[in-house]
Amino acid sequence: MNSIATDDGATPRTVDTGAASAIFLLQKLAVIAKFRDVETTAHMFRVGQIAGLLAWHHTRDSLYARLVCRAAPFHDIGKICIPDSILMKPGLLSGAEWEMMKKHPVMGGKLLHCPGSPLLTVAEEIALGHHEKFDGSGYPSGQVADRIPLSARIAAIADYYDALASDRVYRSAWQRERVLASIRSLSGQAFDPQLVEVVFRRHDDIVQVCELTNQRWAQADQGPFKWSDFEPLIAYED
Repeated sequence: MNSIATDDGATPRTVDTGAASAIFLLQKLAVIAKFRDVETTAHMFRVGQIAGLLAWHHTRDSLYARLVCRAAPFHDIGKICIPDSILMKPGLLSGAEWEMMKKHPVMGGKLLHCPGSPLLTVAEEIALGHHEKFDGSGYPSGQVADRIPLSARIAAIADYYDALASDRVYRSAWQRERVLASIRSLSGQAFDPQLVEVVFRRHDDIVQVCELTNQRWAQADQGPFKWSDFEPLIAYED
């Protein structure tokens, strides 16, 4: 344990330097993802905030929920390894292109692999497992139910929720009631039924944290990513 200054100008505080190194690595990966236009910054962090919130209400473990909140923005980090000709293609992907795209979870897992770091371990789980499905029909490994790490099951539903509830170049955002209905229809298929219930119970909190994240990233000039950007926007408490 050493005293270091956080990179957002905060008062120096005592932190685990291993954890600080992990945060530093994730900050740099976030910059790379931003430059590659893998995902919008707001989407990355909304997924993190939603996932952390779900982790808290499912486990009541605030330390674990904070890890998930920090790690989930990197669910798609493996896409930085995908050629632009595929990643930025405006039309439908060919069969071969889709097979290449489906490799991004494994690539993301390899980028984040760091035994001994709790934060990077959770980030690796999420990157590798967020396209697995509860019924075993997902990829890359076809894992089933609780063989999929909890963090990945949480990130999968957070990513799906935000992707549908947000405007995309090719479509407008769905109404939240439609998003919830879609998630309900996929309970036990794509998603862990217990987590689906958490989404419904805490939906008002999800909407709130998405709005707070949008406000945070509304600035055109966002500047460098800071330590505080990876922290929960809603306190994990009853």
